[in-house]
Amino acid sequence: MKRALPWLISAILLVAFGASFSELQRVRKRFGEATTSIHYHVHADVRRAIIAQQLTRVEVPIVVVGDSLIEAATFPSAICGRPVVNAGIGGAKLADFRSTGLGFLSGTHPALIVIALGMNDALGGSETFESDLVQLLKQIRQISQNVAAFGISEAESGPLVANSAALNNTIAKENETYAKIMGAAFTPSPSLGSRHTLDGVHLAPAAYQTWANSLFAAIEAAACPSAAIR
Repeated sequence: MKRALPWLISAILLVAFGASFSELQRVRKRFGEATTSIHYHVHADVRRAIIAQQLTRVEVPIVVVGDSLIEAATFPSAICGRPVVNAGIGGAKLADFRSTGLGFLSGTHPALIVIALGMNDALGGSETFESDLVQLLKQIRQISQNVAAFGISEAESGPLVANSAALNNTIAKENETYAKIMGAAFTPSPSLGSRHTLDGVHLAPAAYQTWANSLFAAIEAAACPSAAIR
């Protein structure tokens, strides 16, 4: 019995350690999820404050509402004589700009609001994309009747994308929804060829320039149609 006692104690300690380690891993996972969410909301709040500040400095602007692709874009200071405000918020989905998400536009009178959202909806497997878009448009049109949309670019396999075929199928459906609801006010994202991203989603420099030029042309066509006709 005395010889068996150390083995019995070791077995008990091993089981206890295993249970403790499992619980630690569970807590770490939950903590990681919580802090990821907190970090997003802190970033979003900071971005909304910055956007609101920028809007106080301009009159009758063009406002481009988007996600990280828009946030990282460098816009010209003006298009068709209208100041441009970058309202991109990294990680944002359509629903994030509904309700208080559009608070930064309160009291403003935009000449044009451009929606360039959807990649995060696709990454998250949103099943409410169309209804979210309809609801967002209702809110936006209370602020400005001049609204346009720019399409979602294709994804590639990479660190952020495990299955690009499935993701691109979702993106294609979202672009079809944009085209159905927006009609002529929708401009598809340009074809960017292969190896156009850094991580499967965010664009490499050369592709970014092609994408941005197409976006700027779409904004110009919506903000001053007569200039686009020339």
